[in-house]
Formats: sequence, C-alpha cells, structure tokens
Amino acid sequence: MRRFVTTALLLLLPSVAVAGARQDIVDLRHDRARSHQEFLGWTDDGRAASRRLVCSEGGELSCRATIDQLRVGEADDSTLLWHNEDSLYDAATPQNPKGPISTAEAGRFIRNEAKARDALGPLTPAAAVANPAGAFGTIAGEPTEIYLRTSPHPTDEEALRLHVAVRGPRGAWVDLERLANEPWRIESQRVVDARVSPDGDTVWIALHYVDGVMCWDSEDIELTVADRSLVRATLANAAGMRAYAAGQLDEAYELFAAATDEDPQYAWGWFNRGALESRRGDTDHAATSLRRAIDLEPGHRERACGDEDYTALGATEDGELLMDCRPYDEGC
Repeated sequence: MRRFVTTALLLLLPSVAVAGARQDIVDLRHDRARSHQEFLGWTDDGRAASRRLVCSEGGELSCRATIDQLRVGEADDSTLLWHNEDSLYDAATPQNPKGPISTAEAGRFIRNEAKARDALGPLTPAAAVANPAGAFGTIAGEPTEIYLRTSPHPTDEEALRLHVAVRGPRGAWVDLERLANEPWRIESQRVVDARVSPDGDTVWIALHYVDGVMCWDSEDIELTVADRSLVRATLANAAGMRAYAAGQLDEAYELFAAATDEDPQYAWGWFNRGALESRRGDTDHAATSLRRAIDLEPGHRERACGDEDYTALGATEDGELLMDCRPYDEGC
C-alpha cells in the first residue's frame, strides 16, 4: 500500500511534471524500461531537440536520461535528467519496493525534465521520415542509406572505430560523424528515426546499435545532425569520382553536375565538373566552373595546374586561370 501511495504522489506532482519522466519511472520500477528516444521539435534558432533514455547491461544495468540539442557545426548540448550509475538497484521486489530508482531520485528526475523542457522554449514539430535510413533521398535515381560504418583501429587490433555514414550510388559513402565509442564488435544497428528541419536544410538522425567488448554487450542511441544539401553534394561527388575511375565519364559528369546543383557552395563539385567540361572541349563552361571552384577554395587553382583534364582550357584565352601557379604536387 505504501509503495502505491508513493508512486501515486510522484505521478501527481504539479503540472510541470513531464509525462516522459513519469512513464520512465513506472517502467523502471516494473522492470519494463527499454532504451528509447523521442524527437521533441526544432527550436527557434534551428536546434533539434530530443529526449533519450538509454538502459544498457554492459555487465550491470546502467540507465541514463537526457535532453539533447543538436545543431550542425556545433558541439552537442546534453542536459542530464537522471543517471543511476552511482545507485544501481535490482528490479522492484517486496523486499526492495523502490526498484532501480528511489523516491528522491524520481522526484529530481521529474523536476529536472520539467526545467530542461521549459528552457527549450517553443518548438516546431516535424513529421518522421517514412524511411529513416533513407532520409537523404535518392541521388541519380539511386537510394541513399544511413548506417554505422566500422573501420580498423590504428593502434588496437581488437577495437573498431565507428562512424555514422551515408551510402549512395556506386557504393560511395561519406561520414557524418565519428563516434568516441570503440568496441570490438557490432551486434546490430538500425536507424530508428529521422526528421528534416522546417527549412529543409538539416536532417536529424537517431541510430540504435548494440556493440560489445569481450563477453559484454551494451547498447546506445546515437543522435546526429547534418547539412542535407552538403551531404548530398559530397555523396554525388564521391560517386562521380568512382564513375570517373571506371571510365564512365558521362555518368561522372552527371554526378558532378548534381553535386553543384545540390550545393552551389561545394567547391569540389565545381572543380570536377570543370575538369570534365575541359576534357570534353567545352572550355567556356570549364572556365566558369573553375572560377567558381577557385572563388570558393583558392587552392583549386594549383590543383588545376597539375590536372591533365584541364589541358584544353589552358590552350584558350581563359588559360590565364592556370598561369602563375606551380603544379599542386610539385616538390612532393
């Protein structure tokens, strides 16, 4: 009876109490807690706000609840709501009615969440992407796929490096983020949610994965944000380079052109587009593309000097673009 009264009082805290924390407390006390995330919305200044509860065994049960704010080009802002690292309990039993979270902890959990949500201010909702793993759409008619890429660790032969990545045409991929976690294996992975900002510029991604070290498995929910146009441009350019290497120059050109269409500020797209325009003999467009590349990234002038694809451009009046510069690899 006492346990029921205590739980009821927690659930009837003032209206600032948040449903998410209250439900998590009930689930924790009934051994039903599972890792999950909830997208809350976009803030007025363009941050993606979400909430996570991650419970992982890892040898012993550890749960952590946070509210996270992410914006492209900035460090993640994470507010800790509750963490049971220093107070591990078993599931609720008649002998231990508090279960994995005490009454005092539960009260702080609720108050912390209410305060953190109030600090977010007004939020703009966004519908979930129907296929979260394909949130970056199609490029040249090929679907893209968000996934957790692994690569060998440079110093520890048993460990892996983890990267949130996007795969596209011709198997080309670009990394969105490298994770600090360095496990020995990945047991499973799944993109569980993705949202696009109201202006269409940013994609927010939630990726759930289970990894392991030695005989222990643990799980996490990784949150990532990325510039949608820049990612699509970079991926189109990477696919274009693969087509170029395979001798498929028409396909490569279409992909380089797609890169500049996706993000007109993406210098590599203009450089590679101009190179193939010069190779085709379309030197007027090649000059325009190279000027755009140099304006965005001056180092492309030197790169063009050592690029055989720009030979035709060098023989025209616009060859001045290739003058007074040394080959990019000179002295290497």
